[in-house]
Amino acid sequence: TAIGLHLGSSASVVLVTGAIAVAVLVVGVRLRGPCRWRTHAVVPVLLAVCAVVVGFGAAAGVRMWFAETHPVAQAAADGRWVSATFEPTDDPKIVRRATFGGEPQVRLPAVLRHTTIAGDTQATGGAVVVFAPADGWSDLLPGQRVTARVRVSEFEGAGTSVAILRADGHPRAVEPPPAWHTWAGGVRDRLAE
Repeated sequence: TAIGLHLGSSASVVLVTGAIAVAVLVVGVRLRGPCRWRTHAVVPVLLAVCAVVVGFGAAAGVRMWFAETHPVAQAAADGRWVSATFEPTDDPKIVRRATFGGEPQVRLPAVLRHTTIAGDTQATGGAVVVFAPADGWSDLLPGQRVTARVRVSEFEGAGTSVAILRADGHPRAVEPPPAWHTWAGGVRDRLAE
C-alpha cells in the first residue's frame, strides 16, 4: 500500500505482478519440488504474504489510478481555474498567519461533488485539499456544501488526493451544514474555550 501511495498505480501493478509470480513459483515448487518442500511450513506463510500483497497492492493501485486519471487532476496539469462544489471533511486549519501585510490562509480537506471545467459540468468525487483566505473560509464546518472559483494545481506527495484547490476570494455559495455537524461544531467550540 505504501509503495502504491508513494510511487503511483504503475508501481502497484509491478508489485502485484511480482507477488503473483512469487505465489505461482512457490506453488510450483511445492507441487513438483523435492519432498521436503511439500510439507515445509514456510510455504503457507509465503502464500499468505503474497495474498496480502496482491489484495492491498491492487486496492492501492486502483485508488491511485483513480487519482491520476481524475478530470480535475488532468486540469491541474494546466493550472486552470474551475468552479468546484465540495464538502469539507474537517475544520479549516490556519496554515499562515497574517505577516508582512499578507492575508492569513486556511487549509481545508474536502471531497469534490461537482466541477465545471471549460464550461463542462461533471459530477465528480475525489479528495482535494483547499487553500483559501481565512476570511470567509475559517468558519466552515464539515458537511457544508461550498461552491467556489479555484485554481487547480497538482497534488504533490503520497496519498489519493486528486488535486490542490487554491481560492483567492470568498466562496460563491455556502449551504448550511447538516444539523449534526452544527451540533458537533458547537461542542468543539465550547471545549476549545
